[in-house]
Amino acid sequence: MEEDDSSSSCSDEEIPLNSCTASSGDSGTPLAVTDSPADIDVDSVVFSLDCHPNQEFLCSGEVSGYVRLYCYTGTAVPQLVLSERLHRKGCRKVAFHPDGLKLWSVGRGLILYDIETEAILEALPRCNVTPVYAMRVLDANLVATGDDEGFLRLHDLRDPAKPKLELRLCEEFVSEIVAASSGRVVVAACGDGRLHAVNYRRGKEVMVSESLNSDLLCASAFREGRNLVCGDGEGGLDIFNWGEFGNISDRFPGHPFGVDCLVAIGDSVVCTGSMDGLVRAVNLLPNRFLGVVGDHPDNPVECLAVTHDRKFTVSAGHDQTIRFWNVEQFEGRKFDSRKKVEREVKNKALNRRVKHTSKADFFADLNNELQVPDLQVPNIDNSDE
Repeated sequence: MEEDDSSSSCSDEEIPLNSCTASSGDSGTPLAVTDSPADIDVDSVVFSLDCHPNQEFLCSGEVSGYVRLYCYTGTAVPQLVLSERLHRKGCRKVAFHPDGLKLWSVGRGLILYDIETEAILEALPRCNVTPVYAMRVLDANLVATGDDEGFLRLHDLRDPAKPKLELRLCEEFVSEIVAASSGRVVVAACGDGRLHAVNYRRGKEVMVSESLNSDLLCASAFREGRNLVCGDGEGGLDIFNWGEFGNISDRFPGHPFGVDCLVAIGDSVVCTGSMDGLVRAVNLLPNRFLGVVGDHPDNPVECLAVTHDRKFTVSAGHDQTIRFWNVEQFEGRKFDSRKKVEREVKNKALNRRVKHTSKADFFADLNNELQVPDLQVPNIDNSDE
C-alpha cells in the first residue's frame, strides 16, 4: 500500500472503507475556490474514474496499468489509500463492485480485486482478445465488456471459465454500455454510429438504431432511466426514449468538438467533456447549455464521474490531474423551455477555479487590443481648373 505525503484530514494509518466521511458544505451557496477537494496529481494519463456507491472514495485506472484508490474529505488533498499495478499495459476501465468492498478493472484481462485484503479474487487474463473500451457492472456476479473490435461480452463470476455471452455488434469499437433498471437489457453505443440494444437474458440483439452518421463516443441514462443520451463525434448530444432505440427523439448540437465523455449529475442535467478541456453543464429536455463548471486548460478531458451524493463532478484530463467540481447548484433546478437563452452562456464560467477563455471573450479582447484608427479621407476636388 502506498500513502500520499500531502496533508489531509484522513488518518495516515490504513483507512477502512467505513471511516472516511466528507465534511458538509453550505448547500445553495455560490461556487468558490475552496468548495471542493484539492486537485490530485497523477503519474500518467487516467483512462477511467469511478466513485464509491455510498462513501467518499474515488478509484482511477491509468494508462500505466495502475489502479489507485483515494479518500477525499472537505477541501484537503485526497489521500492515496491504495495503489496497485493490476495490468501490464493500460487499465482501460475501473468500477466499484455493488458492495463497495471490491473493484473491477479491465485491460485485456478482467480482474476483481478485494480492497480490504488487497488480494485478487478473480482474474480472467484472456477474456478479451483485443483491449476493452467499455465496462458495466450489472450486479454482484455479472459484468459486461465491449472491446475495440465491436464485441460485447457478458462475464459471470459463477462460471468464469468463458464468457456467458459473446456477440459481435459491429466492426468498430464499443464506446459505452448502459444497463436498464429491469435487469435484462444493456444498450451499447458504438463507433459505427448506431445504438445496439441486447437482451442478455435471451442472449440476442433486439434492436439497432438508424445510423447517426457519427461515432457514438459516450452514453448515459437520465430522467430516472426514461431517456438515454449519447455524445457523438460531431459535438452533438443524441437523445433517445428508453426502449425506443430505432431513432433519436431529439438532438442537441453545439459542442465545438466531439463529446468524448459525459455523466448524469441530476434528473435532467449532464456534464460533458471534450478536446477543448472544458467540462460543461447541459440541461436536457429542454436543451440548454448552462455553462462551464470545470476545465483542464489546453488538455482534452478523458473521463468524468459523479460522487455518490451528486455534490461533485470529478474529471481527469491529459494534463495528468484529477479535479473535483462542485455541482450542487443544479440540484432540483427547473428550466422554462419558453425562455430564450443567451448565446454566451455555453462558455460562461460557473466556478472561479475555471481558467479558460471563451471564444466570445477572446474576440472581445482582440477587438479591444486592435484599435483601428479612423481613416483620413483626403478632400479631392475634381472640379475643372
